[in-house]
Amino acid sequence: MTIQEMCDKKMYYHLWILSRYLYRVGEEPILTDATYDKITELLKEKYYDVAKEDLERTYDDDPIPYAILKMVNMEPVEFDSLKDRTEYVSALDEEKSLSINSVTSYEDAFAYCLDKKRRHLDLIASLKMDGVNHKDLYVNDQLKLSLSRGRAGFGFDFTKQIFNCLPFKIESGMAELKVTGECYVAKEGLPILRDRYNNDKYKTSKSAAISLLRVEHAPEDYRFLRAKVFSADGLATTLEETFQKLSTMGFDVVPYFKVKWEDIPEDLDSFKSWFYGKVMTPIHDMQMEDNMPADGLVLQVNDLLWEDTISGQYSDKQLACKFEYWSFDVYKAVVTDIVITQRRVNASVRIKIEPLVTNDDCKAQWINGFNPSILFANNIKVGTEAYFERNSGAVNILIHGKRLDDLLKE
Repeated sequence: MTIQEMCDKKMYYHLWILSRYLYRVGEEPILTDATYDKITELLKEKYYDVAKEDLERTYDDDPIPYAILKMVNMEPVEFDSLKDRTEYVSALDEEKSLSINSVTSYEDAFAYCLDKKRRHLDLIASLKMDGVNHKDLYVNDQLKLSLSRGRAGFGFDFTKQIFNCLPFKIESGMAELKVTGECYVAKEGLPILRDRYNNDKYKTSKSAAISLLRVEHAPEDYRFLRAKVFSADGLATTLEETFQKLSTMGFDVVPYFKVKWEDIPEDLDSFKSWFYGKVMTPIHDMQMEDNMPADGLVLQVNDLLWEDTISGQYSDKQLACKFEYWSFDVYKAVVTDIVITQRRVNASVRIKIEPLVTNDDCKAQWINGFNPSILFANNIKVGTEAYFERNSGAVNILIHGKRLDDLLKE
């Protein structure tokens, strides 16, 4: 059976599962984003009981769909390397990493910094890379395993490909060392990869890295793959010393510097000029020096022994600042259609717009409109203009309410 025949027979579930698998292994997509979203909504509305487990999983946690691959005469990409390394997988998977709380204003950054100043805590300011997260395990100073960050279960095995940008042997003196970082493709390599493979999956540094890490490429392609690390368990008692030791061992560390608590201003106006000139601008300059993809600046308590407070999935040790140099791209487009889907409890809204090309060379055609009440409150209808921002995950999000009022005043 061909994929076209599968489409003709309206085997939507099979197509949906197959598209997730092909995206995971870095192959060319068989469904457009809009079609994938429509099938997802169909499964939620009409076949939720059957597809519940699939819908609640991330694609990184999907099992290999052997039966569907056999139907379309495709060979599976096996993850054999994990079968003989269960002990290593368990070591990397035993601790789930927390998310970083993000803010988009000086006021929120000021509140965080002032709290740390009053506690006499130095901070480390570092670049928040916009790449592919990887967790790496060194046993007796030799790289044994590298995995993507899966939300549940095992991540994707990057070990074979990540040897191209991480040191294979190090000198840490530790029986076991866990390192975390992000991979990306250098921007000068993107046009070369696009021309070589004639494929849109090499549009961004992040999407190209996904392809290089998940599917084996020609050896010369890996000269464009980069890895920046930003944590290592148990290597030192401060983040600054951790970064210094990682650099000595041959790792490329994210751009960073220490912020002393004594230097943090105690009033908001002084903080704004200080934070922009003394913290954000130096980090941004480091980013531009090597043309690295990033979506923010991270502030983190330097003392790794300081006991933080955890609220939900966030720790108060860290804060991501996503404004000024790292503000989301804002766009304006004419609304051509509004699709409201009634779910069991509430309704979801998708806003169709006149297509436009975004700064990351993608065609934007749909905006997440959240719910009908937001449409009414902001007078959004066919023929009006809608403002939206495109976040680092390439998701188009409607700007509304006070956020829109503030934007229009600028």
